[in-house]
Amino acid sequence: MQHSSSYPRALIIEDEPMIALDLEAQLRGLGFQDCDIASDGRQALSHALNNRPNVAVVDVNLEGGREGIEVARRLREKCDLPIVFVTGCTDSDTIQRIRSEVPGAPVLPKPLWGDRLTEALAGALTLSTWQGAKEGSRSRLMREEAAVSRNAKRSPGPAWATSGRSFLA
Repeated sequence: MQHSSSYPRALIIEDEPMIALDLEAQLRGLGFQDCDIASDGRQALSHALNNRPNVAVVDVNLEGGREGIEVARRLREKCDLPIVFVTGCTDSDTIQRIRSEVPGAPVLPKPLWGDRLTEALAGALTLSTWQGAKEGSRSRLMREEAAVSRNAKRSPGPAWATSGRSFLA
């Protein structure tokens, strides 16, 4: 499936509208010019199949349960899509389930700061690049990762979040 533009595009899967809009603003600040928002698995799959994103940012808790993990697993399975989780649920059972069902996906605790999001997106795009992406896609993903990194250097973030690996997985 072809991307509609040469700019990175993101799919935000979040059922809380204010959080979804905040994520969209942060992603746009990092250079993602196209962001689709879905509040459930059905919408997410429809968006991903019709207008393929470069990455999906997924809340674990959708509709009161842990549906986000299953949605992410299906997106990776059907669309080979890099996943970044954003969640308030960082208990060990949830993290273990994420690691077993969506291996390698970064997990960011809420509230979310820009530096952590930047780092996780770069990691997810790199993981996708080196885990069997097609040759033509590899160079595209590397360019996208470089664009995210360039834009991140221009965006301010909290000073305390700039050192070390600040996400959970």
